[in-house]
Amino acid sequence: MKCLEMNWMAILVGPRSCGKTSLVHLVAQLTGNRLEVMAMNSAMDTTELLGGFEQADLNRQWGDIVKQTKELVLSVIREMLIRGEMTLCLEEMSMLYKLWTDCSNHENEASENLNHDMLCQEKLDTLQPLITSVQDICSRNCMASSAADNILEMLQSLRCKLKANGNSSHCGGQFEWVDGQLVEALKSGYWLLIDNVNFCSPSVLDRLNALLEPGGILTIDERGVIDGQIPSIKPHPNFRLILAMDPRYGEISRAMRNRGVEIYMLGEEDGHWYDDYDYLMMLHGLGLQDRTSCASLVAFHKDFKQTLGGSILDALHAASLTVQLVLRGSDTAAAITTSLKQVYIRNQVSERNKQVAEDFITKHVGAMENIERSAHVDSTPECFPSAQAYHTNSVVSMISLQSLPLLHFLKKTKSVLQLESAILLFLERSSVHDWKLRLDYLQSVVDAVLNNGSSLCQKDVLTTLNPFLHSFRALFNSRLIQNLKNEFKELRSSRSDSQVFEHLPFDLRLNPDLFSHLEQFSVNASLLDRTSSITNRLFLLESEARRCYVKENSFCPTSSPTRNLIQFSRAFHSGQIQLESLPHPVVVHLLPFFKLLSSFLDICICQEDPLSDKHHWMVVESLVWRDRFWRICETQTSQSFSIPALSLHWGWVVQRTLNTVPVAFGVRDRRYGPPSDLGCERMGYFSSYFQDSVVPFMFYCRAEYYKALLS
Repeated sequence: MKCLEMNWMAILVGPRSCGKTSLVHLVAQLTGNRLEVMAMNSAMDTTELLGGFEQADLNRQWGDIVKQTKELVLSVIREMLIRGEMTLCLEEMSMLYKLWTDCSNHENEASENLNHDMLCQEKLDTLQPLITSVQDICSRNCMASSAADNILEMLQSLRCKLKANGNSSHCGGQFEWVDGQLVEALKSGYWLLIDNVNFCSPSVLDRLNALLEPGGILTIDERGVIDGQIPSIKPHPNFRLILAMDPRYGEISRAMRNRGVEIYMLGEEDGHWYDDYDYLMMLHGLGLQDRTSCASLVAFHKDFKQTLGGSILDALHAASLTVQLVLRGSDTAAAITTSLKQVYIRNQVSERNKQVAEDFITKHVGAMENIERSAHVDSTPECFPSAQAYHTNSVVSMISLQSLPLLHFLKKTKSVLQLESAILLFLERSSVHDWKLRLDYLQSVVDAVLNNGSSLCQKDVLTTLNPFLHSFRALFNSRLIQNLKNEFKELRSSRSDSQVFEHLPFDLRLNPDLFSHLEQFSVNASLLDRTSSITNRLFLLESEARRCYVKENSFCPTSSPTRNLIQFSRAFHSGQIQLESLPHPVVVHLLPFFKLLSSFLDICICQEDPLSDKHHWMVVESLVWRDRFWRICETQTSQSFSIPALSLHWGWVVQRTLNTVPVAFGVRDRRYGPPSDLGCERMGYFSSYFQDSVVPFMFYCRAEYYKALLS
């Protein structure tokens, strides 16, 4: 750090896998500097460092402009976050992001319609508004706009060249100077790490001696004379040069060593051994979370190293390959076996060593029988996903993070109600983009936990899980989801893009910060009300689909004395028993009533009328009495049948369900007039099942219904 602070060239010396390159990457990330790595070899010359003449191609210049524009937008956003007022910054950053997204989408569309290598004036025109907006933002916030001015000059120059070349990006017979990696870093202020610096000829590096002197500059004689002078480059103030080398493969010139600070890093050969905790930390960082797999891999590496040697990099490569294979569907044991063969056997030169390595792998594979085999995900994670996991697959990592409470309840709890709440908490954060992956992930995690042992029996877990899988599939395959997608496309604010919403939970209210921002800055506030209304209907749809699945799959044939009233009604309508076998004629109408009510609810839920939060909870509370009526029908048998109990619960259903649900859905308003056509039609179906009954209870039901209907 001191070398970088003082702008001294650091020379990192150490054996293989001692952490030279990783250290430089870490420091660059911590300080927010861009790092470029240049791996040297014996065939490299000064052309790779400084640059050379190549055939002119306008596409190359366009790529440089796009690259610099992206860096400019990111730097402006970063500077605004540091020094600007938050509300104003968010608005301006949102505008910049939208302009950049529009430019990227336009370029992708142009690449699909035309040849990808063709450059046209339309591409150049799309970038002009973005650069102009950056200039305006810089002027308003007293920020330097020289980078934007340079990009505009480059854009104008490219436009002139394209026009002079007949709108063709290929310049036949023309050559231009193309800067090398070192020259680009010098001009732009990047950090440059030259790895394996002792692999190339010392004469190549000695070309940099003048640059490394105090106040030195780089003279590019290879480019020739321009305007009577030889081009020279003064390093950018942020430019840093770091060299890395393994002394076993040679040395660099003394002149180069004298111009830098040499830092030696201990390796495994120097007695700097890694302990088991170090191994686990590195393997976890690569995404291998299962402790059994990590222990097996570490044990194999240690035994193999004592016999044939090797480096910690071999273990890391094997772990990385294992994670990749597991993510692609291989089970853990087979993935580890394949990784060991690919890494450790292929590294051996002689046939004898290859055979020894294969014997080692065969011996250790025999001890891996207890490793969990998982087809879709690694063994149930017990910790937060790593930063590299988010970088590799952010969607899977976020799903894994949100599944941690569910995993805890699967392993620890003995309460089915707690498990239901954990599953619902996990699934209600599904988005339009990830719901299929989330359901598959949930299924594979549950299978993995059941194989390892759970505090709940397998039957209870599957009985709890399957209704949720069914209901959320019904939710995301419904017409309401398409309506929600259409609302997302229209829902734009000064800082948000419609594509973002498809990656968020389908209920935007679960993200209170975003929702409050949309309420404050949304162009059309009624769009939020419509999305909330559709979301309320989706939750009702999911709840009803889950309930219907449970009720349909809970039916099992039983003998007559132990049948409940629902089973009696089902058996009668399926022709298994006669009317005389029922405990009471009223039982005939129970199952049709519940089915008809479910059908009525399905029609109401799928309507497009607004459903506020207040009316949503009215429906939820009303259906509680429907469920109580169902439970009383399930608990009564032919021996415990009680018509007064049924009459009491039916009165509650009429008063608090049949009278309330149509009002909540807007089908009927008790204060302002008769029910709508849909309400009359559906409610007429209800009464039709009771018109032929002569039982006093049914007369009471019909009277109560018409009384509520006409009130």
